[in-house]
Amino acid sequence: MAEVMVTVAIISILAALLVPAVVNTKKMTKRRLDYIQYRDYLRWVALTFEETKHLDQPLLVSLDFTGTDVTYEDVRHKMGEMFSSTMMNGFPYPEMRYMERLDFTSTKYDDTWTEWVVPAPALLKLHLDHTVITDATLVQLHPLKKLKTITLVQCKQITEDGVKQLRAALPKTEMITSQRDLDKYLDGKLYERRETRQEEGSMNNSLNEIYGQGDPNK
Repeated sequence: MAEVMVTVAIISILAALLVPAVVNTKKMTKRRLDYIQYRDYLRWVALTFEETKHLDQPLLVSLDFTGTDVTYEDVRHKMGEMFSSTMMNGFPYPEMRYMERLDFTSTKYDDTWTEWVVPAPALLKLHLDHTVITDATLVQLHPLKKLKTITLVQCKQITEDGVKQLRAALPKTEMITSQRDLDKYLDGKLYERRETRQEEGSMNNSLNEIYGQGDPNK
């Protein structure tokens, strides 16, 4: 009888250990499948997107929705879920750790969208040019201390006072509110990309010479 009781106790302990592990595995699998579904949908909606290049399974780095028909529902139920997951008690999907740039230029983006964008864990650049946001969105952006760049060109419903308060809240963030400053910013980015391509080209040339592949310029 004692042996039976010991066996039952051991089985109960093992079950107590295994059941949570099985549940967590199921949740993790569902989260991963949800991420793939949401990611693929948002890539389809976006004008362009960028992903990591150093991982076996690339993760999103940038989504550019400029001039697209992206909707509040897309942001709320897909992007918002990945940034603040109900399944993970409000924490973001780990796959979102490289998502650093969002561009909503010339979309229907308004103040109601912002609460689903703010939780983005790695957001560095946010472009809201030519949208109908008001100072209400600017206030919601105050906690985003990691932001490096915000562009607010032709956002006609924001006020100078709202921008001033945002600058005070984010003193280290580059804030672009005029077309001229935006043009300078974009020109700078083109220059950086050109420099990067030249450096990559130089590296490729060196490798070609080392491995005897002839003159790469021919």
